[in-house]
Amino acid sequence: AAMEHPNHKRASKACDACKRRKVKCNGQERCQQCAHLGLRCVYSVSGKQRSQGKRGHVISEFRRQTATVNATSPPLLPAIAVQGQFPTNSESATQSMESISSSPTSPASPFPLQYSKAFFLDLIPDYIEGVYPVQPVIPEHELRQYIHIMDTDQEIRSFIYSFGGATLNLTRYGDSRTDKVVHTIGHLMDCSIDSMLPARRHYRSSVMRAMQSIFIHNCLMR
Repeated sequence: AAMEHPNHKRASKACDACKRRKVKCNGQERCQQCAHLGLRCVYSVSGKQRSQGKRGHVISEFRRQTATVNATSPPLLPAIAVQGQFPTNSESATQSMESISSSPTSPASPFPLQYSKAFFLDLIPDYIEGVYPVQPVIPEHELRQYIHIMDTDQEIRSFIYSFGGATLNLTRYGDSRTDKVVHTIGHLMDCSIDSMLPARRHYRSSVMRAMQSIFIHNCLMR
């Protein structure tokens, strides 16, 4: 057993999730904390590590992931469509913002849509790559069905908000994690919580509701 001690020496670097949560990280390729919570374990690359070349495989993986994120990231919409706030060069985002600000609010819906369906549909590739492998519960075809009817069902809309926030929080690292991204994650989480139906005596829970709670928890790990 004494021969195994070098494998358990204190980690010199914590993964991104452990650093954000300020908890102890064992520094393994997939640390104990991320394995327990079912999260993707990512180590951001510092200048010192790059010069020392200690984690070559992590650096290569990090570059591959960030390249994929930059290629597939959907345009982020502002929490509230206010002219001049959160400027973007994306034509699709501009069109979505205009449609949000011009569309009337249905009196039957106390929680109007503040993000287009296209916004959530564009997040599905990131979800399939970075969230579903470690939390394989809600498959892609179900997500698409939920998104298409989210404007007519408050419970589904509340879940989709949590899906969007968790997907952004678990797939945006390094330079792609801008202040606008962090703001959007927080707003999506708030929308999900505010629109969540209360669990009264005759309320029947579901897998979707359970995953919504997990996604909200993921959003809090910032």
